[in-house]
Amino acid sequence: MRSTGAIAVAALSTSLVVVACGASSGEGSGPINPSPGNPAPLGAVKRGKATFYDATGEGNCSFDASPKDLMVVAPNKQRHYAGSALCGACLRVTGAKGAVVVRVVDSCPVDTPDNDCGDTGADLDLSAQAFAKIDDPDKGIVDVTFEVVACEVAGPMSYKFKDGSSEFYTAIQVRNHRLPIAKVEFERDGAFVDMPREDDNFFVAQKGVGKVPAGL
Repeated sequence: MRSTGAIAVAALSTSLVVVACGASSGEGSGPINPSPGNPAPLGAVKRGKATFYDATGEGNCSFDASPKDLMVVAPNKQRHYAGSALCGACLRVTGAKGAVVVRVVDSCPVDTPDNDCGDTGADLDLSAQAFAKIDDPDKGIVDVTFEVVACEVAGPMSYKFKDGSSEFYTAIQVRNHRLPIAKVEFERDGAFVDMPREDDNFFVAQKGVGKVPAGL
């Protein structure tokens, strides 16, 4: 069963190590995110094309719908999604009208050469609300620059367990993080074991992390 209670989070926080790109942090009701400060770029500025879609906040990253926060984006799955490595990260996207910071929640599919983010070949598919802040929606597809920046978040990181998780199979998603998550490990017999990240943005221990209290 899915569990997001404080007891389960506290229990896991003693055995899990979450490594964010640029910093190490805890989760749940424990350590808080680093101080926001000015969102400086965390990588190179890229140039590309952007379109827009009717976003809900849901998508390949397996986040819940976020009707109160639709500043979101779906990067091109082949060129930028990186097997879900960008999920939950923030991009600053700049167009002719200005800039907007958006959170990665989905990927724009690339199935065939004729279906590359639809038929547009776009690098980013922004929510309609975000697109309107950087350019005229009537254009449909526009030139942009974009870069990874730290997200503005309130409170500590949190974990979500995938349905079906147990002591024998454990899939964990990290949420509410300021920086992209590089890896998740758990401690077993004095050694840290890597949990590979899957395309749906869950870090998975195929043989489980062992017994965890609070009803996994």
